[in-house]
Amino acid sequence: MIVFSPRRARCVARRGLGAAIRHAGQIRPLATIVALALALALAAPMALAAGSVNLLSVLAAQITKAKTGDVRVLLPSRLNAGVPASRLYGSGGATAHGYDIQLAAAPGCHDSTACFVA
Repeated sequence: MIVFSPRRARCVARRGLGAAIRHAGQIRPLATIVALALALALAAPMALAAGSVNLLSVLAAQITKAKTGDVRVLLPSRLNAGVPASRLYGSGGATAHGYDIQLAAAPGCHDSTACFVA
């Protein structure tokens, strides 16, 4: 959509309608870049607001299952996942040679890259 302003009307009068349309096309990418930068600037604090997640409470059931094996379970106590703990789901447990514990942003993720967190 092209909105005609007095400046654009002068451009049409001097250069023709094609030049005005090309001029409008130059403004749109700049507006898109500014909108994207603004969205990223607003999204970064929201991601940080989620804070760090206590892994020992989120993965308590999986840690208990993993401890049945012969290998010590070593995990960090906190992780900055970028999402609140209420949106995280744990899975896994003991394996034949140790343990396998996953943290995902959706239930039943099964190591899928779309929802895998750690």
